[in-house]
Amino acid sequence: MVRTYIIMEQLSYEKGKFHQFYRHGEHRFVFMLDERYHQLFPEEYLDYFDRIEVVQDYTYENARELVIDELKRVASPEEIRLVCIDESNLLLVGRLRKEFNIPGATYEQLLPFRDKVKMKETLSDKGIRVPRFYLPSIGESSEEVLRLIQTNIGFPIIAKPVDGLGSRNTYEIFTETEFRDFCSNEQYWQSFEFEELILGTFYHCDSVVVDGQIQIAEVSQYTIPCLEFMKGRMLGSHLLMEGDKIRERIQTLNKQVIQSLCSWTCVTHLEVFHTLDDELIFIEIAARPAGSSIPLSIQNGIGINLNEVAYRIEFNMPIELDRKPLLPSAWISFPFTQEGIVRKRIEPILRSDAKFLWKVDVGERVSSASASFQASLEILLSNHNQELLLEDIEYLKSVQVIEVDAINTTNKA
Repeated sequence: MVRTYIIMEQLSYEKGKFHQFYRHGEHRFVFMLDERYHQLFPEEYLDYFDRIEVVQDYTYENARELVIDELKRVASPEEIRLVCIDESNLLLVGRLRKEFNIPGATYEQLLPFRDKVKMKETLSDKGIRVPRFYLPSIGESSEEVLRLIQTNIGFPIIAKPVDGLGSRNTYEIFTETEFRDFCSNEQYWQSFEFEELILGTFYHCDSVVVDGQIQIAEVSQYTIPCLEFMKGRMLGSHLLMEGDKIRERIQTLNKQVIQSLCSWTCVTHLEVFHTLDDELIFIEIAARPAGSSIPLSIQNGIGINLNEVAYRIEFNMPIELDRKPLLPSAWISFPFTQEGIVRKRIEPILRSDAKFLWKVDVGERVSSASASFQASLEILLSNHNQELLLEDIEYLKSVQVIEVDAINTTNKA
């Protein structure tokens, strides 16, 4: 039997390297791409797979039409899998699975991982500490919402899209005046949730879950909260070593969260604050691998690539979780801080083993980052000596990796 895999995501081809999973004669690989991602698709693979469907808009209707067409080729929906680890498309794929009885996580299962309000409500009901938050109701005025925020949350707060990702369109609001300005300037402010701004040390925990049971759970400490990246600060994280007490506490919290939300097989990415009052406060969790170079950092640390694991799960292929002894590892990401033309790229000299992953070329026009995944350079670090690794990370906080010439917009007579 030839099984059909319909890949419905808009991510870099390098994240999946789908040719490594493809077996001609055993598999039918179908890609749905919008025009932009079709242009980015590696030319050498455009004729390699069975079908590439280019759509003008990545909509449910277009995806549904493609699924219906592919169902005509098979005897049963059991012969089809929908492949997606792209957070922006998870719910679309979940809806299609339910409508056509295709195996895999459904819309209802995935919704608590995408709807940040439902996520926090579910976990709060289980006794897990989450930020205090409020979601405006239809018809509420900004002044009514402001009074509720003053009473139930207090300033400062964070404004987040309910289904946001990558810290895009996420804002810190410190005063009543700033809140009023936000509501005046943001046309769809009622689609945002408002939650208390948590201060402390930021961590992430990345897991492999098999039938609801955690098989791998690695904890890393961020250099800064992700929102600071859009302010021009370097972002990254390093793996915590075995025996670290905060690592063990976060793994326990992670287990409680997954037991509350996930009963199937997937890769997850959880974020949590450790406050100055020694409290762990859950921030959010995603049912997909982390972004940026976090999966590559974890691979350096334990020998397991969570991107590959996630795709193997989607393709219904066996997964191997043979981990190596934990090696101190990290990833570092540098933002674009100004608009202009890149004049020079600079690779810092470090004591750790370093791999430089450039995201920009000399001569390229750039602008300031608007999301936590928009980087000029990412660096993978590893070192058998954790102290030296941490010293390199501290040093990188002060370096500049690109030089940019400002664009002269002044009209000359």
